[in-house]
Amino acid sequence: MNNQDQTQALRQALNGFAATLNAAKAAELPGLFTEGGKFMPEGLKTIDAQDLQSRGERFLQAIAFQISFEILDINIEGDLATVISNAKTSETQPGSDISIKKTSRDFFVFKKVSEKRKIHRYIFNNLTLN
Repeated sequence: MNNQDQTQALRQALNGFAATLNAAKAAELPGLFTEGGKFMPEGLKTIDAQDLQSRGERFLQAIAFQISFEILDINIEGDLATVISNAKTSETQPGSDISIKKTSRDFFVFKKVSEKRKIHRYIFNNLTLN
């Protein structure tokens, strides 16, 4: 696979991650990460890939979470790749009509597993609360 194809595969993987979150399909989250994958959300403890379903169900079902990524940089080195992006999110707390919008800076490490790119590490920090 050439560099352009790998870049496209990474874009598709990130868009698939966003679509899974937006559809609140928490059961699919562990499959998007490597076996030893880690999610490091701002202000919370690190979440292992195998715990994403249970943690994600509680979070995604409680609020109407939506996310979109703007990819700023992709770097590919063999089986590892990094992606830097900005994300825009919105969430609505139960019983409320108020939507909380945030912008974050996101950093991903993807690892090639059986010719497929999976998230190995994901960390973000919020930049603004709109």
